Amino acid sequence: MTMTVTSAYATIPAALRASVVRRMVVEEGFEDQQLAERSVTELEKFLSFCAAKPGQRYTPSHLVDEAWHALIAHTQGYRELCAYLTHGGFIDHTPPRSSEEAHLLIANFPKTAEAMTAGGYDIDPALWAEASHSSCGCV
Repeated sequence: MTMTVTSAYATIPAALRASVVRRMVVEEGFEDQQLAERSVTELEKFLSFCAAKPGQRYTPSHLVDEAWHALIAHTQGYRELCAYLTHGGFIDHTPPRSSEEAHLLIANFPKTAEAMTAGGYDIDPALWAEASHSSCGCV
């Protein structure tokens, strides 16, 4: 698969993106296709941000994490996207291994949204609302 960037965030090839959105709606129970599409767009931003800041922990919103799970199910596409974004590396999806780690990820959520905004990422406020954190993160 060839990665073609059409904007600062549009890193997921169209066919893969359509499959991820379809999975979210059909298999994961998203009632609104537009919300699924917006979640994938925010995931593109989040993964681009994580790739630009390797070795740091960031926490996505719940909806962005749902999109991440749907993308990871497309293992080859996810692996290729990570290699593209990280110049050969990988972005690990890291669920917490303890309740302490879960609390740290949750506490990190507002810092993630702030850091993305400060880094020039135009995030969708409705999808990054304070109450919508995930308990997973990237490293």
